[in-house]
Amino acid sequence: MDLNNGAVQRAHLGDLTGLNFAALVRLSFEVDPQKLEELKVKVLADLDINNREVQLEDCETYIRSRGGTLIYYYDEPNSSAWKKRKVKLPDGTVGYRVIRPIFDGVLEDLKRGLTPNGKRLDGLVVADFDRLTRDQRHLEDAIDVVMQFGRPIIDITGTLDLLTDSGRDMARIMVTIKSRQSADTSKRVRTKHRVMAEHGRKVNGPRAFGWLEDGIRLHPVEAPILHKAVDDLLAGVNSTRIFRGWNKAGVKTTKGNLWVRASFVKIMTNPRLAGWRIYQGRIATDKDNRPVKAPSEPLVSNEAWLAVCEILKPKTESHDPRRRRVYLLSGILRCGKCGQKLYGSKSTSYACGYMYWCVDDRTHIECSGVYGAGRPIDDLVTELVLAYLADHRVSLGEKVWPGNGELASLETRIGELMAAYRAGELTAALVFPNVRELEERRSALIEDRGLWVQARAGTPRVTNVVAEWPKLEIEQRRVIIETVISAIVLKPPTLTGTRSFDPRRLEVVWLS
Repeated sequence: MDLNNGAVQRAHLGDLTGLNFAALVRLSFEVDPQKLEELKVKVLADLDINNREVQLEDCETYIRSRGGTLIYYYDEPNSSAWKKRKVKLPDGTVGYRVIRPIFDGVLEDLKRGLTPNGKRLDGLVVADFDRLTRDQRHLEDAIDVVMQFGRPIIDITGTLDLLTDSGRDMARIMVTIKSRQSADTSKRVRTKHRVMAEHGRKVNGPRAFGWLEDGIRLHPVEAPILHKAVDDLLAGVNSTRIFRGWNKAGVKTTKGNLWVRASFVKIMTNPRLAGWRIYQGRIATDKDNRPVKAPSEPLVSNEAWLAVCEILKPKTESHDPRRRRVYLLSGILRCGKCGQKLYGSKSTSYACGYMYWCVDDRTHIECSGVYGAGRPIDDLVTELVLAYLADHRVSLGEKVWPGNGELASLETRIGELMAAYRAGELTAALVFPNVRELEERRSALIEDRGLWVQARAGTPRVTNVVAEWPKLEIEQRRVIIETVISAIVLKPPTLTGTRSFDPRRLEVVWLS
């Protein structure tokens, strides 16, 4: 198009009379207004803060002083004009792009010449060059809007010039410089956080649930809630039951949200619970590859935290909705006709409201003739189990995984070998074959620890089961039943025309 006419030429001359402009307000970092006064000038300069209100006021003053009107503003909070993310491209391949949906929407509105509320849009103003972009692709998109659609894009400092050939060439050079500055800053920040992690130093950030604002001391209200959740998980209580209980009790996340499974699992599997320093989502290690302790107070032992991680680890197998722990004996009862497991299900045929029935795990086809009222079966099995426990002592097994010592020794040996290699005391030919062998043994031990934890997950911790039984959750009761019973077989009914349950239909196989 001819750049000597229209809004572009007028903007180049500084005459915006009668033109409607929108402002793009991008915030890569924003400070809480209540805390703004507490920050020192040095901190403000280091963080390059550009407050939303300041940007808007400056843009409006600039446009008005040249005869134009600021009719709309686009708010782009907490966004980066430089950081690239992995995306799937239209041809199916993977690439890395700066993701800024607000910015893309602004350019589309400029092409149409209309704001989202339907007003005529002639151009765009930003507070500074890097408020527009630090990415070459986005710069070229902006240049296309200026050249092909005649919509001027300007800044209030005069640094950004997309209205002339020389200005566009300079803009490309400046984006390259700004991009390099961002890369250097990112590298310095990454190095800083890595070093801080290696030395166990804390970093500033949002308050973690269970700890006070200083990130070191335990929260007097939230920490006991977390600790009880750990105990409940280890005792076999379903995780969904726990965080739903939090929501009912009014316990919120630190952001004031209700708990969902993702947020619950994230907090319960966080290494912080066991006192470990976190770096990039994992336990931080020092130069000798040894785990680093955090300055914060640990909430539970490392063994307890590892056990919780194993319990909450995503399961690969499919989940049949019948297998949810809603009914006491669902999946524990066996069919006396085909041997398959029986599952609980709602039923209006029985006064108790539910029943147990047989269904094939693979075909999901009902095994006709084997079913029974849920409540009478539950009550009978409960009575038998409590009577058994009154006369028998149940061994709960070892409390500590027996491989802890060997695993710790392997970690120490690997760290020593790597330290010797870095110091030039041992050659690669000597170090790495040994390290590989030790790492293979370490992996085997970690897998064995996971199996050990899974086998013990939900083991009852109560000493007087009979007295505590009414207070236990269904999951905990199920664990106790499976501790003493090998199988419970439900036989087909021998009497017809009666709704009462015949206790002789149940056959209990006790663990020796």
